[in-house]
Amino acid sequence: MDIFVSFLDQVKEVVPAWVGLCVIPAALVVIAVLLWLINGKAAFWGVAAILGGAGFFVVALHAQTTVALCYLALYLVLSGVLRVLVCIPSPVGAKKRGSRDERIYKKFYEPLKAEPATQTSKPPKVVCYEQAPAAPATTTAAESGMSLGYVSGLITRLKSEQLSPTDRLETEVIERTVEGYKNRELTEEELGVLNDCLATILKLTAKYKL
Repeated sequence: MDIFVSFLDQVKEVVPAWVGLCVIPAALVVIAVLLWLINGKAAFWGVAAILGGAGFFVVALHAQTTVALCYLALYLVLSGVLRVLVCIPSPVGAKKRGSRDERIYKKFYEPLKAEPATQTSKPPKVVCYEQAPAAPATTTAAESGMSLGYVSGLITRLKSEQLSPTDRLETEVIERTVEGYKNRELTEEELGVLNDCLATILKLTAKYKL
């Protein structure tokens, strides 16, 4: 016990009271601004708890318990206000998320290589009877430039996260849709459905920061 008391006395001499009263709250404000800029709100409460514990310890060394508890209450109020501010979308974080979504989209949807048009000398076909309506054009996802294997990997990563019931159900529906469209001819409408699935997956990966 004597060793512990001696240690507290040494800390009290080295660390003045203004460190807990001024420096630690100011450090929390600076860190909150940095977390807001990088969209790191998930780490806020951990940092706030560490700084709050250190500040309470320093103030308690130099003042009575009542004063230390009042300091802790004010610190909690400051932390709550800063938490609300950190949750406001940052323009820097939004720009990073946008560029990240574009990279994912480009990796998933590979542009088709343009094939040179071939000239033909055949005269236009003239018919004297009504032709039957042409069947809808079909193509596979791979031929249209879509990498379904990559989006399946994103779906697998999403399913390993702690998704909300609604997001998990939506992910499973998209997974069944993507699996059903693999290795078969698709119409323009079905290709549009795949594009909608991609947009939803991009939103979910951005939401869960994958």
